[in-house]
Amino acid sequence: METEQKAQNKHYDGTLVANQFIEYFYQAWTTSPDILNEVIKPYSKLKYKLVNYEGLNFIELLKTFISDGLRFENCNYEIIDSGSRQIYMLVNGEIKNNIISKTFSQSFMIAYAGEYNKKCTRKWTLMNSLLIIN
Repeated sequence: METEQKAQNKHYDGTLVANQFIEYFYQAWTTSPDILNEVIKPYSKLKYKLVNYEGLNFIELLKTFISDGLRFENCNYEIIDSGSRQIYMLVNGEIKNNIISKTFSQSFMIAYAGEYNKKCTRKWTLMNSLLIIN
């Protein structure tokens, strides 16, 4: 009964939000990473190769991967909706360009920002991410 009541009180579908976020993030990363400032805030953190990147440095790191034919393929992911306005995601797949192909894993934790963006959709913020490229 308590679970049903919580589900009725939620104002978002965590699975839908996570699917849209993953599609948006990797599409933006490959085409125009600067638009990720919509979800990456000054306090957003990415850890890659033992180094923490925050805010604009996070976006600048993503730009260093931009290359001819950059793409993400064969991605699988798992999602956990905390039920308290946080969604956790783990993505595994291949990061490729026209020269090389490597496997990657990336986690995301996004939090509901409680406001609406220009498209009149609920706004989410990327709080933390971990990235491993093999």
